[in-house]
Order: sequence, then structure tokens, then C-alpha cells
Amino acid sequence: MNGKFSFSKISDRVFTTLFLSIVIVTLSGCVDTSRPLYDDAAKMNNLSVGMTKAQMIEILGTPVSISARDDIECANYTLLPHSIDYHSSFPRQYNAVLINGKIIEYKQGSCYMDEAEQVKLFTRFNSLRIGMDESDALTYMGGSSRGSRTVDGKHNFECVDYVFNFYYNAFHTTSLQTRFVAFRNGKLIGFGNSQCRQEDSPDNFAPRGKYH
Repeated sequence: MNGKFSFSKISDRVFTTLFLSIVIVTLSGCVDTSRPLYDDAAKMNNLSVGMTKAQMIEILGTPVSISARDDIECANYTLLPHSIDYHSSFPRQYNAVLINGKIIEYKQGSCYMDEAEQVKLFTRFNSLRIGMDESDALTYMGGSSRGSRTVDGKHNFECVDYVFNFYYNAFHTTSLQTRFVAFRNGKLIGFGNSQCRQEDSPDNFAPRGKYH
């Protein structure tokens, strides 16, 4: 009869619904939530100092923005860090600084040209070599961050202070720090974390002194 209630049809539907629910729950339990669905920022780990611009783009893609000044390039990327759910994480800024088309630094945060200039200068500072001619070393360092100069004719000693503006992304603050570059008889004899007035100490020129 058409108006007769059918328990068998209802039972079949209930069974089918329960069966599909069990299958869905079982499959959901097999999803590896430790593996991120989105992890673009992890590609930054594939970069290394010395890579070319072409290699950078091959790994990260085209930068969101890029600025240039002389031989410096500042490339900015917007990447999504480790996340198993797109809605639980937000894109963050990452950058790479290049000189003459090669990476010298890369990190989280935006890149600004003034900061990139400081990175370039500090990279040059760390690549100075003891024994370099004074004129070559000073030309190599340039004059953008050059500070005071100390001349000690008695010991044929000359020293130049360089002031670096370090930027800390985590705290969005800057810190001015001084590094010295010292010469004697026209040759580079020292450079490091100090100031010229401290390096031009009589003790440094005494027997067994730093510059004796």
C-alpha cells in the first residue's frame, strides 16, 4: 500500500548514513597533521649566501617588490610559515639582500635600502685582510659610515672609526655600534669591535703590546 510506513527503508538509510560517517572519521584520522599544508616560508632554508639572483627566484619565485641602488638589490617576499590550516596562520615578510647579483644576507622581515647599505658595509668590514694597503682598505670600505679619524704620528699609527646602524627585526629597534680599522706604516694591522681612542693606547705600542 502507498500509505504504509516502511521501517526497512528507514533502516537502510540509517545504516548507510552510519557507514559513511564511520568511513569519513576513519579517513580523517589518517591525515598526517604534522605535515604542513602551507609552508612557503620553509623555502627560505634552501637559500645560501653567494647564490645568484636567478637561483633565488628559482627557489622563492618572483619577489613582491625589489629596489636597487648602485650594486645593491633588496628583494621582499610575502610567504606563509608552517601551518596545517590556512586560517590558523598569516603571511609574513621575508627578504634577501644582494650585491652584484649575489645574496649576502636573507632573513625574516622587510628589507629597506638604508639597512641594505649597512649590510653591504658590514660584509665588507668582515672581509678586510690584515696587510692591506691603507688606501685600498679605505676605498673598499667607502665613506658612507666613516666616523672620526685618529692620527698618532709618534707610532706611525692611523685609525678610522666606522659607525654601523644595526636593525633588530624582532624588536623593531636600531642600535648604533662602532668598529675600528687601524693602520701602521700604511698597512692594515687590525680591525674589530672597539674604538680608535681605545686602540691608540701607549700599552698597545709597548713591548709585547698589541701593535708593537
